[in-house]
Amino acid sequence: MGSGAVVVVVVVVVVVVVVVGAVVLGAAVVSTGASVVICPRVVVVESPFPHAAAMTTNTSAINMSLCGFTKGECIRGPETSEVPGSFDAMDELIALVATELAARADPEKASGMAAYLKTEMPFYGVQKKGRTEVIRKVRAEFPISSNNDYRKAVLALWAQPHREEKYLAIGIAKDSTEFVTAENVDLYRQLIVEGAWWDFVDDVAINCVGMVHLRERELMEPVIEAWIDDDDMWLRRTALISPIKHKDDTDYKTLFAHCLRRAHEKEFFIRKAIGWTLREYAKTRPDRVRSFLLEHRDQWSGLSFREAAKHLDI
Repeated sequence: MGSGAVVVVVVVVVVVVVVVGAVVLGAAVVSTGASVVICPRVVVVESPFPHAAAMTTNTSAINMSLCGFTKGECIRGPETSEVPGSFDAMDELIALVATELAARADPEKASGMAAYLKTEMPFYGVQKKGRTEVIRKVRAEFPISSNNDYRKAVLALWAQPHREEKYLAIGIAKDSTEFVTAENVDLYRQLIVEGAWWDFVDDVAINCVGMVHLRERELMEPVIEAWIDDDDMWLRRTALISPIKHKDDTDYKTLFAHCLRRAHEKEFFIRKAIGWTLREYAKTRPDRVRSFLLEHRDQWSGLSFREAAKHLDI
């Protein structure tokens, strides 16, 4: 057999191994121009689309409009919070956070915090002031210099068992403003869907998704439009409250349309979200919100109307 034939055989074997490995890991990749990197128990798909972040099997079903793939090309892997790849500082970062939170722990406050949030997730009992001290120390000792490190730091903390560690993950996600971009919307979606409670969701929705929505509106419009009708209630809530800090830059026509689209829902967190987002916009444009509320008065739940009209003369 000639050397050329040997090369061909080797290439074929490598391709077969890669394909089999992808199938075993539950990843299905079609011809999109994407490249595939297979790590132990993780498949990373690097999309050729400039607004799509690298997608891994730790990311739950990303909307087609976000990742740039068509429905037939979407990659859906198993649900997991595994941190993709490796990053040398992650063990040290997690150890630092655990040490600092343990030093500030208050078991009595921990039980009260868990009761308030109606959760069985463990708490250290560290309130906002203490968590702020910890996150400052983390940012000082582990400066994030790349988007790759940003994602891995967020996911490493998010994977930890205590609620405060997850709060710190969100803190890093929103405070590292240079990385709050459309490239990371799949990451924010994961935090929202897996967090699935208002204390996680609202912070990510307003301070991560909302900021990307404001700065990169053209890329985010199809994402928000998809989320407003998503089966996941927390994504629908996110679509409603993401413009809360937009003030005069609010796309009020879309906001109003989305509120009307979800006005029929009986879900408390959706009804509350409609009232909350309209109330906040009313601080900027009270007459516009007042007219909108009254025009569609028969469509609002009592909760949505009361919340929206709280500071209006109605």
